[in-house]
Amino acid sequence: MALAALLALTSVACDEGLHSASVDARGLGGDWANEAGTRFVFRADGRTDGTGLRHSLPGDSGCPDAWSGTWQFLGVSGEADTEPAENPDGTLARGDSIDLMADAAEADGCSVLIQVGRDGRGLALCLVEDPGIDCTDRELLRGPDRTGPESPLVKR
Repeated sequence: MALAALLALTSVACDEGLHSASVDARGLGGDWANEAGTRFVFRADGRTDGTGLRHSLPGDSGCPDAWSGTWQFLGVSGEADTEPAENPDGTLARGDSIDLMADAAEADGCSVLIQVGRDGRGLALCLVEDPGIDCTDRELLRGPDRTGPESPLVKR
């Protein structure tokens, strides 16, 4: 029930033109950056590294500026009644909301969610601590163009 409520909250668009989209690990993998100076590298093995987090989160977020940790899909909004696709280890195989977990002890108070969306410019990631706060276009992380026919994205 709590997961369904979280997914409902995270399904809110980050930006006026951003619509929820799900992605798998292959589609998430690679370098993502924004105009504000935040950069993340997501790997298919569930690891991530990032820098410039302070440019995309409030100053009192409790998150370190440099990030090293893991990520996992939380689910796909609007699919609460269906069984989500899983990897062999039981983790979700795709999602439109992602949880970041830091390795460092100094990040204990840091909780970051990512909302995945698509707009006219392609796929975008919105880093949020509060799903009710919108990302500006400058804060949206953009990755490699994956809009071709081989795209791992599921459009909605």
